[in-house]
Formats: sequence, C-alpha cells, structure tokens
Amino acid sequence: MYKYVINIKGMMCKTCEKHVTKAIENAVKGVKVFASAQTGICEVESAKNGLESELESAILNAGFEVLSVKKEETLKKGLFAKIFK
Repeated sequence: MYKYVINIKGMMCKTCEKHVTKAIENAVKGVKVFASAQTGICEVESAKNGLESELESAILNAGFEVLSVKKEETLKKGLFAKIFK
C-alpha cells in the first residue's frame, strides 16, 4: 500500500474538501481520500505506485494549487495482512 500526502493551497472549507476528494476519486479509481481544509493536507491511500502526477493533475483541474506531494510505503493492517505476509 502507498500513502500520498499532498499539501494543497486554497482549501478553505468543507466544500473545498469535498471538491478535492471528488476530483481525486473521479480521476483515480480505487483510492481512499482524506482531505482537511484545516491543515491544507490531503492523504490518499492506494495499492498503486506512481500516482503523483495523476493526483496533482486532478487537484489542479479542481482549481487548487499543489505545494508538494510525498509518497510513503505503508504496511497493510488487519487480520488478512498478518495471514498474507
């Protein structure tokens, strides 16, 4: 699994969070999106590697500015993660 941490300029409210979330979900299928206007950060979880440019493009098309994108490799959590190591 991969977690992309995106620093976004211009998210000011809950509606902005929804716009960013919807833009990412429409552009990249099979991701979990958590956007926070309070921190200006959006976290995207995906099994796919190399989504930086797709995520940045989706956010730019939604009308926001991307300040940075960082990728972290994460470990799967839960019962099945322990079984299928």
